Amino acid sequence: MTGEVSIRRADATEGAAVAQVIATSFHDLDVSQWLVPDPADRARIFPSYFRIVVDLALAHGTVLVAPDYSGVVVNLAVPGPDPEDYDERLAEACGPWVDRMQTLDEAMHGAHPTGARRA
Repeated sequence: MTGEVSIRRADATEGAAVAQVIATSFHDLDVSQWLVPDPADRARIFPSYFRIVVDLALAHGTVLVAPDYSGVVVNLAVPGPDPEDYDERLAEACGPWVDRMQTLDEAMHGAHPTGARRA
């Protein structure tokens, strides 16, 4: 690759765009197909699902974007704050697949390290 890649910090108005990039990136993963089997439902649900975390990162973490949204980075400290009204937002975003999303949440929380590592 030649040239430099420009990135910048996203602002609060870009949450939907960032969530859409992530939703598109995750759409065809095996776990995503298990979470929401129908591709059309997944395309409708994932942007709202990822928006929950993107909004949290915009408020309490770091969200970086390429100018054309060809790439995004969402960083949150672990452990960190929980999203406000998470259960309600998750149920609203995911509808009949909320149980699968909660199963994924539990697995991911269990896999995160609990202490800071030093290099």
